[in-house]
Parts: sequence; C-alpha cells; structure tokens
Amino acid sequence: MIKEYQNPLLGRKEVEFEVTHVKASSPTRFEVKEKLSQMLNVKPESIYIIKMETKTNSWRTLGTAHIYNSEERAKLLLPKHIILRNLPKEEREKLKEKKSS
Repeated sequence: MIKEYQNPLLGRKEVEFEVTHVKASSPTRFEVKEKLSQMLNVKPESIYIIKMETKTNSWRTLGTAHIYNSEERAKLLLPKHIILRNLPKEEREKLKEKKSS
C-alpha cells in the first residue's frame, strides 16, 4: 500500500496500492480486492478498483481503489462502467443476457 486517506465528504476511503507479482501474470481485480479486504478489514463488496496499471516488462502493478461506507453511496458517485467492472463475472454475464433479451 502506498497511500491511504479518508474522504469524509464523499463517504469513502481512497487507497493507492502497489502489487508486486514476480514471474507471474498481472493480478485480477478480484485477487486485489481480496487482498485489500484482508489488509484493511473491510468487506470485498465495499471495495471498488478504479484503476490498475502494469507497465510493460514490469512485475509491478499500480492502482487506485475506493472503499465506500455504503453501496448506495458508491452507486450514486461511481460511473456505471466502473461498477460493472467490479462485479463478479457471473453477474456481468447475467446482466448482458437481460439486456440482449
């Protein structure tokens, strides 16, 4: 973890993190969410990964995550594509099926 700070106005904690993955592929959003939830003692559902970036030929991933106090607050403030990106794969597929039918 690089930086961590509270944003009481928006009801969230903002975290900048670094993941080192030597001789392994870049971690998935869900792996990062699980690790962050363990480190910060929060539920994985309240964590939204905003950005993850791995530089070419690097074993370091830098990213930003927001930890919201409530799911309603997250839905109010975050763009829909970020919320969808943080859903489990099964839920995203269900939503796609509903839209296509």
